[in-house]
Amino acid sequence: MIEELKKHKDLKNCESLLIDAMGDKLRAFLSLTLIEYESRDHIETIIRDVTEEKRREREILYLKSYLANIIESMPSMLIAIDADGRVIAVESGGG
Repeated sequence: MIEELKKHKDLKNCESLLIDAMGDKLRAFLSLTLIEYESRDHIETIIRDVTEEKRREREILYLKSYLANIIESMPSMLIAIDADGRVIAVESGGG
């Protein structure tokens, strides 16, 4: 990551796995900027904890897969209609 930072001078939203002082793991986006201060290079860092967002993303993917499996295993046809009465999905049922 340091070599990339030296090459580009800044990196935005690099996803990283961090470990806090208690030993807990957390997912974070790091934004790094290489700056010169008093004739020395320094790295300015912004850390955004996305642990909960990532947990919710995994949960949504799991629930989508779970629902898709239920629908695919249904023995009858399923038709989804939106609020305007338009057919938006048809599943023939594979039961």
